[in-house]
Amino acid sequence: MKQFFKNVGVLLLAIVGIICIGIGVEKYRVYSEAAKIDWKVDDEAYLKNIFEEVYLQHENRSIIDGEVIVMKETELTNEPKSFSTFRKDLWLKNMSMKKRGDIWTRIMFDEVYYKEIDLETYGLPEILLQSDEIIIAKEDDVYPISLPSDQWYITHFNNESLILRSYEGVGNDYFVLFADEMAAIPLSAKNLEDKGRVAPFEKLLMANPMMQQDDSRFLLFDNETVWDRETVAFYKIEDHDLLSLDGQSVLLNYENNMNGVYYLQTIEQYIEKANEKKVIKIPEKAVIKKSTLPAAGLGRIDVLSFTSERIVFYSNMPSFIVGTAGVVKFSVDLTKEEPHFSIIFVEET
Repeated sequence: MKQFFKNVGVLLLAIVGIICIGIGVEKYRVYSEAAKIDWKVDDEAYLKNIFEEVYLQHENRSIIDGEVIVMKETELTNEPKSFSTFRKDLWLKNMSMKKRGDIWTRIMFDEVYYKEIDLETYGLPEILLQSDEIIIAKEDDVYPISLPSDQWYITHFNNESLILRSYEGVGNDYFVLFADEMAAIPLSAKNLEDKGRVAPFEKLLMANPMMQQDDSRFLLFDNETVWDRETVAFYKIEDHDLLSLDGQSVLLNYENNMNGVYYLQTIEQYIEKANEKKVIKIPEKAVIKKSTLPAAGLGRIDVLSFTSERIVFYSNMPSFIVGTAGVVKFSVDLTKEEPHFSIIFVEET
């Protein structure tokens, strides 16, 4: 009988021990996740850098003679294209921000930030669409390009060259040079190499101040294509994957992600079809806890901005009853060995 009670006592102690260990593990797991979350980022420079990434990432712009030059309307019409300087410093300065609690910003692009420029001052040509021709004119030189389509737009420019693309799709792009003698060649890796245009093409891709990667092997061409300077070739990103703004990283299977787990590869690993990948798991409980919103969980998670250094996520969080508890935006720093999350914006409904 004594042995029986002794055995029962040992069993009870074991059960209690297991429960305590379980509680300890759960607490440690939650703490471990929460430890990766900053309550709010109060570094104004960091926040403004994020806002620049998020709100200016799709602008067609270039730095010419130290000025940020912007083309606001990229589609060609029978009116010559206009270019403007953009006072990014003034725009950033006029963001009104609240450091404690929510971050309030005035994301405005009033005309005060833009000033139309004289094309000759910055070495830019006049570009317009007439009948079935695109006319490139610079000073006394006029260069017509006969084209079958009447829908064209400009994706890149600097004071030496530009890229024309058709709405009809791939294979109709042109690389146009106008610094000295004007020329327009169908844009392909073979044409660039055969005609000795690789260097000016790469210089053009690095003209956008957000995309400058002077020492990188890969340069961003568009949101689904990179240019490999080593192999002199274009590489396409699969439809379900997401390419970073700087063209240096890829989120795998992004379009089909539903569980908050992301797989990240460098562009080199992606092109080489390597098995190496970094796993990023969004700590849902910690985000909810740190956001202080009465949320039942994270809603659909979208990517607002993605570079090789950080990802900015967005989620509309459902409440416990009906509707939404609010919006949370949070970033993950990819430069550290372990991903580090920071909440950058919380908006209650």
